[in-house]
Amino acid sequence: MSTSPSTSTLVKRTFDQVEELSTVIIMIKKDYSYYLELSNWQLNTEVDEDIYVEAFPLLSDRIKFIEDLKNYYEARKTVFSRIERILSKEKDHESFDEIQK
Repeated sequence: MSTSPSTSTLVKRTFDQVEELSTVIIMIKKDYSYYLELSNWQLNTEVDEDIYVEAFPLLSDRIKFIEDLKNYYEARKTVFSRIERILSKEKDHESFDEIQK
């Protein structure tokens, strides 16, 4: 009976080590003074970039997520445009003023 770890255990350990290493590299790359000098939008961009790398280690997964997010926001914009058209048509309706009260 072998006491050596299984392949899946070794793979998980290796993945965990790579994940820890990428986090350490991000932390080494940027110290606290770096973050303090950023404006709000710059800080948001930096955090987003770090989050994408942490959440999606593979570049192809990051690209797919961003494409899906773009599609979501485009669909959201379309729905809001439809609602806006409906509301603008309803302004001419006689009951529109009553609803506003």
